[in-house]
Amino acid sequence: VYGLYTISTDVYDKVIGYANQRVEAYARMEEAQSQVVKYTGMESDAVKSLNEDFKKMDTRTSREELNRLAGEAGKLSITGKEKVLEFVDAANQINVALGEDLGKDAVKDIGKLAMMFGEDDRLGLRGAMLATGSAINTIGQSSSASEPYLAEFLGQVGSVGKQAKMAQADLLGYASVLDQNKVEASVASTAFQQLVLKMFQEPEKYAKIAGIQVKRFTEMLKTDSNDAMLQFLSGLSRFNDLTESSPVIKSLGLDGQKAAQVLSALSGNIANVRSEQEKANKAYKDASSATQEYNIQNNTAMAGLEKAKKRATDLAVELG
Repeated sequence: VYGLYTISTDVYDKVIGYANQRVEAYARMEEAQSQVVKYTGMESDAVKSLNEDFKKMDTRTSREELNRLAGEAGKLSITGKEKVLEFVDAANQINVALGEDLGKDAVKDIGKLAMMFGEDDRLGLRGAMLATGSAINTIGQSSSASEPYLAEFLGQVGSVGKQAKMAQADLLGYASVLDQNKVEASVASTAFQQLVLKMFQEPEKYAKIAGIQVKRFTEMLKTDSNDAMLQFLSGLSRFNDLTESSPVIKSLGLDGQKAAQVLSALSGNIANVRSEQEKANKAYKDASSATQEYNIQNNTAMAGLEKAKKRATDLAVELG
């Protein structure tokens, strides 16, 4: 009798433990969904419907993470099930394609840039985000520049770039060369923003270095500021070393050491800047690189294991 009691007690404990695990899985999922309600303003039933769509997605990403991304959409004032789903789909592809080292805020910045540059109106939010992600992925794969650096630089200079009417792909070209020349991201973005602002504030100084008449240079700033920047950097490249260029940089009113480092990297590699911009613009237009990489990373052996784990978790949530 004692033996039977012991066995039944063990079985009971295992059953209770099993049940508790399922209840906890359900509670975690409910918590994840509550954050979507909080940040998007969607009703609870709408979020549950959104999660039914998440279940249908063929992705290695956990449903908790997909809900976190939905919350990020809400923080960008993206509302409504379809718009949120569009953001999550693109953000998920970018995360899987470019890796976790891209950083959690990177996809939010990419979504923000899509709306800031108005590309979401032209390409749709999903299309605009994947276009940026594709440009970052292509540059990262074809050069020594890292994807996290490219995303960080673009996020930092995007606002000034937008005001200057510089395309995201052109900005990525500068970022690539700066990273290849080991200029720290924070230094690069700060100095580049200052450079763009000063170029618009005092065009006569930059026109002189570019070897272009002030009137023409000013017109270039209005119609093609990226070309104006390239012309200025080409002019600056005529100086042989920092001994010659430092006084010129100082005369521009830029922060000496940081500006010198950035300007030296860009002007000394002007052909590479043009090449990287060309690659980035093509990848942005094609908008397929991120999805292609996603399809590879989403169908590895490890991805298969993670998908199986997701199915088990969804079953646990239902039982919970």
